[in-house]
Amino acid sequence: MTSNDGFWSYVHDDNTASFNKIVELGRDLQRVYQMISGTEVSLFIDRDSLEWGDAWKSVIKRNLGTVAFFIPVITPAFFQSPVCRSEIESFAQRTEAEGLRGLLLPILWISVEGLEDETTEDKLVRIIQDRQWEDWTDLRHEARGSELYSRTLAKMAERIKSANDDADKAGVAELVTATVGDAGDELDIDEGRLDILARMEDDLKSWAPLLEQVASGVQDMGAVASQATADMATDNRGRTFAGKLLIVRETAKRLQEPTDRIESAGAEFERKVSSVDQGVRIVIESAPSEALGDPDSRAQFEAFFDQIRVLGTATDTVDTRLSGFIGSIAPLQKQSRDLKKPVQTATSGVTHIRTALGQINNWIDLIDSTELPSDQG
Repeated sequence: MTSNDGFWSYVHDDNTASFNKIVELGRDLQRVYQMISGTEVSLFIDRDSLEWGDAWKSVIKRNLGTVAFFIPVITPAFFQSPVCRSEIESFAQRTEAEGLRGLLLPILWISVEGLEDETTEDKLVRIIQDRQWEDWTDLRHEARGSELYSRTLAKMAERIKSANDDADKAGVAELVTATVGDAGDELDIDEGRLDILARMEDDLKSWAPLLEQVASGVQDMGAVASQATADMATDNRGRTFAGKLLIVRETAKRLQEPTDRIESAGAEFERKVSSVDQGVRIVIESAPSEALGDPDSRAQFEAFFDQIRVLGTATDTVDTRLSGFIGSIAPLQKQSRDLKKPVQTATSGVTHIRTALGQINNWIDLIDSTELPSDQG
């Protein structure tokens, strides 16, 4: 038997609400796939474990050759999880770049509003649409070991086996070994890595206004909330429940504009970060060889690395401020349904920012593990 890794990505609260059925399903699929394929699979199912973290870093940074499958269990909560979003987007980008798209196999556990919207701008929705998800919404109500349960697992196991057979035919080993070199050589046809580096430095600078828009939106939300507090204390309407409700509704309307701005800027920021992810990784991984014996190149790479670290710090600061403010106003939704929409919109902005932050932190981890040669070469 050869050995491969399988990743089972899900939201822990969803598993709890499903009476641990999501985890049981993952382990059952592992067994069925091993039976059908004759391939032993190490299933990484607990994201909080050190084993998951080490294996995931290896996959995302360097090696897809040991991956049998990555299966995200799609639910509404999955879309709200920055960690889940970051994992699937990073894996999708790696498999797309290396011609291994079939290794990403989404399953739909609970219906998600907008998942079939072909005009959506949500990158995660587009990825799931493009990978032809399996609908398991009925399976979650099935008894373990039922005929439908067994047939569904067998069908998915066959799909995984087919995807791995296709990957083997494509020569995965050679592809993985040459990933960084080939990608760099392809880019070198039109421009060198230092040219790419210079262009990316300019790109990173252009992202600052997006973070400023989010920060400005948070500030404006704070001003609206402060005004609402003052109105409750000084406005005669605040003396009655009906009057307080009117003030809350007015507040909800005033909150919508800054929260729309936050969501829009956050989505664009995530899009920009994701769009250059592969290029940034190539630049980082090629830095030691490019900077060897070239002090000027070394200085340019160091400046770029510092810029990414600053970007990570700035993004983390915005995320902390926005998350803190949302946490403070979220309980107000209980006073009026009108507040639900602006709070959800702002929360969506947080999700976009955190997803981008996850990718930026992956870059920083890669930078920290990259050793540039000394000035003397």
